[in-house]
Amino acid sequence: LELANTIFTKTMGNINHTRQALEQLVQKKILFRETNEPNSWRCSLSMEELEKEISEDVMGMIKANIQRMPEVLQRALVIASYIRANFSVSTLVYCMNHMGLKVTDEEIQRVLGVAVYQNLLIEVVPCKEFAFAHDSIQAAAKSIVYGEELEQISMCLGRALSMLAFAETTEDGDWMLFTAVEHWNWVRSRTLWPTVEEDKLALVQLNIAVARISIGYASHKEAVKLLRSGIDCFDSEDRWDVYYDITIELYNLLMDTEFSLGHFDLVREYSGLVL
Repeated sequence: LELANTIFTKTMGNINHTRQALEQLVQKKILFRETNEPNSWRCSLSMEELEKEISEDVMGMIKANIQRMPEVLQRALVIASYIRANFSVSTLVYCMNHMGLKVTDEEIQRVLGVAVYQNLLIEVVPCKEFAFAHDSIQAAAKSIVYGEELEQISMCLGRALSMLAFAETTEDGDWMLFTAVEHWNWVRSRTLWPTVEEDKLALVQLNIAVARISIGYASHKEAVKLLRSGIDCFDSEDRWDVYYDITIELYNLLMDTEFSLGHFDLVREYSGLVL
């Protein structure tokens, strides 16, 4: 029963995924018949090891399924996977258009309907909001892109979501800012970006904005991480000479946050830098 439950859960109850997973487990001799009991099956792995094995197999199957779909649907699923698990059509269309993929709400509604039919998505609000049917589906969509292509997607999503969040019409902007800063900080950790002053200041200001939101949620450790990322955007030589005002803002907020965490030695260290 435990074996059956594990396979059912990891394949999301999808009959095709279940059949393929069982076939692969048999081929790998992970699942085999009892010699003395032909109708009884045994597994050579622990349930924890089996879960990992099935997850990898299922993700490969889902990824292959997505890659067989029309190009516009593939791109929509990949981009959506890097937005969040549940997303609105309007947000997805805005981000895709920002990347130069000219699509309309009606076109995306139509192709996402195909994904719903394929059990990849569920419709949260008819024609307006969708969600990945399982976290392994979102992970499979994410795994389709990597390297420079992924860096470009993250760069564009950071810009698009921050612009959308700061727009007056946006009511639920906090998660967009968190996602945007996560993308931009990830790109900065892997590349030489930002190289121009405008991008550098935009990234620092975004880190400050999200750090303030994090403090409002009492997530002080996350705020410290963001503020340090903001400080690291500036060269130590330029930090005080060229970007004095924003550097003071960063350090003052960082000292307040570290004080709230009881890190008094760090507060004294930062005070010495400011003074």
